[in-house]
Amino acid sequence: MLRNFIFLVALITALGSLSVTGQQSRGVIEGLVRDVDGHPMAGASVVIDSLSAGVAAGNDGRYMLRGLKNGVYSLRFSFTGYETVTEKVTLEGHATVDILLNEAVIIADEVIVRGSRAGSRTPMAYTTIEAAELRKSDMTRDMPYLLSMTPSVVETSDAGNGIGYTSLRIRGTDASRINVTVDGIPLNDSESQQVFWVDLPDLASSTGSIQIQRGAGTSTNGAGAFGASVNISTVTPPDDPGASLDMAYGSFKTFRTMSRVWSGKVDDRFNMMIRASLIGSEGYIDHSASDIKSVMVTGSWVTSSDRLRFNILSGNERTGISWWGVPQELLAVNRRYNPAGEYVDANGIYRYYNDETDNYRQNHYHLFYTHRFTPRLHLNTGLHLTGGTGYYEEQKSDRETVEYGLEP
Repeated sequence: MLRNFIFLVALITALGSLSVTGQQSRGVIEGLVRDVDGHPMAGASVVIDSLSAGVAAGNDGRYMLRGLKNGVYSLRFSFTGYETVTEKVTLEGHATVDILLNEAVIIADEVIVRGSRAGSRTPMAYTTIEAAELRKSDMTRDMPYLLSMTPSVVETSDAGNGIGYTSLRIRGTDASRINVTVDGIPLNDSESQQVFWVDLPDLASSTGSIQIQRGAGTSTNGAGAFGASVNISTVTPPDDPGASLDMAYGSFKTFRTMSRVWSGKVDDRFNMMIRASLIGSEGYIDHSASDIKSVMVTGSWVTSSDRLRFNILSGNERTGISWWGVPQELLAVNRRYNPAGEYVDANGIYRYYNDETDNYRQNHYHLFYTHRFTPRLHLNTGLHLTGGTGYYEEQKSDRETVEYGLEP
């Protein structure tokens, strides 16, 4: 009995020693992120690039990185509208790193969208999604599906797989009361006040960050921000030249091909990037195939106090009409049924009109000029032009031409 007791005590002691040893081999880096006035920077990004890991500072500006091995790490602290700070840390079990962030004193792309974004002290609910997080999603699908995991967002898709005609609601508010901007330029249609994401496919590939404001938005967004705001900041071309190619294939013959090439900085002044995308799918719903293409060209010219930037976005879509929905009585029989284009021929056979499609091209032209008078005083100007053309084609049975104002 005594022998068993001694063995049990020895075993517990050994396991405790292993546990303590394991805990000691893992370190913690923590600290506080504030601005120069001492206010906590809630949501500030703290990233260890070498590990592709990071956290966001809490409401009190505090952060904590756990489970790190002892060694030397390079921490990158960033927040929209503020200068990025990189700090080298030597970790031996525990390290505390407190950081002060200064407002950006150079002409940066963040200045363009700062006026339409919420800051750390703005009294509203908002979520900011950086490009790295966005690219972890299925980039084949439209923006509403990429944002579907954020609070209060509900997405819908006519084709049933997130490609083609999609829409979103935020806190129950429909698209006509959700203001969407790209680099501060309104994207909502001037007639319906909605955003048709299918007209700008693969916009996410050219996105640097997105902020979703839930509820009444900041005043610069106008009346359309009654329900929510979605502020998109386009990506800045890298300083070094390069190119990339992305390809994906999935269910329902869905595919995506995206290529881009960038010049890198030329004479430390000019930078340019071109992105082209091709997305196609047969869709989950019958006869809801999508054939969509998009191009974006962006460039900038920068000095110490001036920035001139342009964006050209173009989208071309051809999608099968599938917005009628599935009749309730057929849901249990065929959830993929689509009544669009269905007709009965002279022999009483049900057929489909193959060209029951929606066709549209939309182009956006943006021009920005920013001048910095002092570190805290900037002049931001923007010009934009949007143009579109298209049609949709439907098959109609047993109709007379005079019903459409046409002579027989």
